[in-house]
Amino acid sequence: MASITRLGKADKKGVTLRQRLERHEERSGITPDDLLPPDVPPAGEHLWQWFWELEKGRTGNGYGPSPFSWSDIDAWARLHGERPRPWELAILRAMDAERLRVSSDSTGKSKSGQAMQPAKYSNIVSGFRMLMGKQPKNVEAGSASG
Repeated sequence: MASITRLGKADKKGVTLRQRLERHEERSGITPDDLLPPDVPPAGEHLWQWFWELEKGRTGNGYGPSPFSWSDIDAWARLHGERPRPWELAILRAMDAERLRVSSDSTGKSKSGQAMQPAKYSNIVSGFRMLMGKQPKNVEAGSASG
């Protein structure tokens, strides 16, 4: 699988990659890898969900997506009644940095016109797994608040 799949990007006929893959799945009965959900560690499921909730409110500066600010994260946490611990904040920020990295091309220019699709970016998933391996040993799996 390609490290970055743009399932929401339409071709010249207005058909997205997601639509083409779903048609293939219907015809063949085989689900393409790009349509499978990521393998998120159970201890990180809440972080994966938090990240994509934050992503829905992401702003941009006209040149592409802006990184999550501390104010963005704080507002989201207060609105959702969450109290992220320092290690969770570090992972969210690292996931954000990876999301921004994969959304820009080799020249550093943003590909802001292309929709991000949760669960389809192996670089983010790989980075997430690596970061989850660095969580404190005393953290309970799936515990979302401190």
